[in-house]
Amino acid sequence: MANRIEVALRLELPDPAGQKVMRRIATDLGIHVDTVRVADGFLIDRDLSIPELEMVMEEVFRDPVVQQGTIDSPIDMPFDWLIEVGFRPGVTDNVGRTAREAVERTLGVKFNSGQGVYTRKLYFIKGDITKHDADRIARDLLANDLIQTRRVYTPGEDRSAVLVPKVTSETQAEIQNITLNVSDDELLKISKDGMLALS
Repeated sequence: MANRIEVALRLELPDPAGQKVMRRIATDLGIHVDTVRVADGFLIDRDLSIPELEMVMEEVFRDPVVQQGTIDSPIDMPFDWLIEVGFRPGVTDNVGRTAREAVERTLGVKFNSGQGVYTRKLYFIKGDITKHDADRIARDLLANDLIQTRRVYTPGEDRSAVLVPKVTSETQAEIQNITLNVSDDELLKISKDGMLALS
């Protein structure tokens, strides 16, 4: 069973990363929000005991002087909208790989093939914006749909489920014929719908 650790700066401290995202939301998208705070999520896909999880949270993931952290429960952070961004299955997660090595060294254990640590970014947004605005922030600013997944939560939604982003089955290549003799607008739509990243 996978476990989840979430780490963020303490609420009484300013959040420079969140302030930077807030400025980009305003300048790039023209959407004004009151605050943004950023947290890190780590999914540990290996059976560990609670004492082991507490040890790796304190030794690997959290600076106890400036950060708060939780194990298997959502971090206590006020928000109107929460955007969670993570890598798609099969995409290299360098921070997750380094975290796995740190957990192995800290606990003196080894992860088996298929086990790992996977990272998430959590953006806690406060402000009078719509679901459409939150979706736009997630899609157009915070996530790259080619390599990342995104999910938008409201305060009442349950986000306790732990979905590990690993490849679990073989897939077959699918060949599609696409007519490119169309208008520029239609070409851009084909690129966007197929996540082809064409300019």
